[in-house]
Amino acid sequence: MFKYDGDDTFFGFVCLNGMNEFAEWGYFSFQELKELRVEQPILVNGEPGMILLEVDYDNYWEIKKSEGRHIDTRMSKTRMI
Repeated sequence: MFKYDGDDTFFGFVCLNGMNEFAEWGYFSFQELKELRVEQPILVNGEPGMILLEVDYDNYWEIKKSEGRHIDTRMSKTRMI
């Protein structure tokens, strides 16, 4: 996430379903993020299984300005520096 409107809308770099070739900058809602559920295959004691992943969020997160920062948008190294 790079930008938040203080209400429900975020702007950031999004990679859906692990498909890096389709990753892009865009808007998404906080509600969408909270409702996101992904089933991930795992191995438990050598046996296949599934785990449900949900987004964990911090209720006490505070908005901070990003002035003077550079965003590296290369697919393999997307990070804030």
